[in-house]
Amino acid sequence: MIDLVSNLSTNHTDMLAFWAKSGHGDDTAEMHSIAHHSLDVAAAAATLLPELRLPARIESQTLVALVALHDIGKFTRTFQANVPALWPSSLGPFVPPPAGNPHDATGYALLVDPLLTRHPNRYHASDHAA
Repeated sequence: MIDLVSNLSTNHTDMLAFWAKSGHGDDTAEMHSIAHHSLDVAAAAATLLPELRLPARIESQTLVALVALHDIGKFTRTFQANVPALWPSSLGPFVPPPAGNPHDATGYALLVDPLLTRHPNRYHASDHAA
């Protein structure tokens, strides 16, 4: 298996500063990056998929990729501002951002909007609204 995280070039290591899971309260020592969290959940999905009966036929690689992307909305300033002590330096000095959508709604939009643009007659967001 390829070790994706240790093979990242210096230009891409800033993405490891974006947190997905933080410690409790002001404890930042337990920070877990979005990249690491995404790889963790993808590995768990790949392990569990053979045991599941899915209601639709979806290629396992596609499902694992979607699971890995489930928290893509956590890359937003709105989410990262939830723990100012973990604010990624690549975003510049911390300035509280304006209120925004929750990370799950933002992630959903990031993943679905391109589908709507490319295939407007195949996918209707209202059919899949939460």
